[in-house]
Amino acid sequence: MSDHSAHAEALIADLDSGGSSASQEAVFSLAELGDAAVVPLLAVIGRLTVGGQRRALDVLHRLPHVAAAAAAPDRFVAEALLPLLDSDDDVVVGWTADALAHFRVVEAVPKLAQALHRVEEAGVPGDWAGPAGLRRALALLRSSAAS
Repeated sequence: MSDHSAHAEALIADLDSGGSSASQEAVFSLAELGDAAVVPLLAVIGRLTVGGQRRALDVLHRLPHVAAAAAAPDRFVAEALLPLLDSDDDVVVGWTADALAHFRVVEAVPKLAQALHRVEEAGVPGDWAGPAGLRRALALLRSSAAS
């Protein structure tokens, strides 16, 4: 295990420490690690609390698109993030959609479309994080697939 991986794992544990200053410091420190934080974050994101998932997704959004996309294969990203689209937390759903678009995971389009249909059927307001993130991700990924 590299020094960066060990450091990232310690910081990831802090993401689940509630709204504490340690959890917020972990977000910024993981973002500073850059692509070294991507694989360890994706490996555990599904086991974090909703708050930890939100903070982990915040880290992923702070990374440059190219570096983030190069840090992990699409299949690994998809396997880690697609289950989060089934979350009951609107913010987790929206930010997960944004992260899938950030990583350019084109194979996520069908699951994103299903999730959008589900939240629309549930009557979630269209400007909330879930539907808005899902629409953004679908637009970006569909245009990427067409290119």
